[in-house]
Amino acid sequence: MRDYALETLADPDAVLVLDETGFLKQGKASCGVGRQYTGSAGKITNCQIGVFASYVSRHGHAIIDRALYLPKGWADARDDLPPLDPTDAAQSRVWRIEVRAGKKQLKDRWQVRTWAELDALFGDIVAEAFQKVRYCDPHPTDTNRARWPNAAIWDLAQFEAQGDLDEMRSHVDPDKVKYVHRQEHIRLMMAQVIGNTTTLAALEGVQESDLPDYVSGLADRMAMALSDDPERAGLKLEAARARYRFIEA
Repeated sequence: MRDYALETLADPDAVLVLDETGFLKQGKASCGVGRQYTGSAGKITNCQIGVFASYVSRHGHAIIDRALYLPKGWADARDDLPPLDPTDAAQSRVWRIEVRAGKKQLKDRWQVRTWAELDALFGDIVAEAFQKVRYCDPHPTDTNRARWPNAAIWDLAQFEAQGDLDEMRSHVDPDKVKYVHRQEHIRLMMAQVIGNTTTLAALEGVQESDLPDYVSGLADRMAMALSDDPERAGLKLEAARARYRFIEA
């Protein structure tokens, strides 16, 4: 994402914007969870706080880094554990286990097409992911990875995933997620349209001063092309809607 931002959004007047977002939680298992203020709820409630860094320029914006805020209570000594020491990574390491499912799994394997279907199948998707992927402790002499034992942290994560996963969800409003993704797709496509339009104008010998009139005329040409084969245009529109089902309004 950093490479994308530097390549696409780079500008000498760009700024770095830091902002926090709260993720509402119902339990106590998630790392960094606790009763703290979040603007997402407008009050002190049980949540995690994520801090995000965004690169912002006149060309657009993109999140380039993020970190989980760790409340003081999470760094204090609990039970028989010593306090976390940021300078001692070996003894104060905080593990974060991520199980991800991409398009191949969600769309092709599980046939997920809507947010409701994702909700219904969420537990099964996570369970299968833990079955197909392992994090192991390497054996000092055995080179056959199939015989390596699971790391203790992996077995613990797999055990937790067999319980109620609801408290581990962010409970972010899907409409907000869809809105952000939709706006980002619109911005990228508009940039492509503008780039293709100016390239076409250059190929057709249009001068810079004539670009506004050229764009208006190009819109009329596109409308005529669509009216020549409305059935094909309709099929392409439906296909596009199907591709972006997860971010449609």
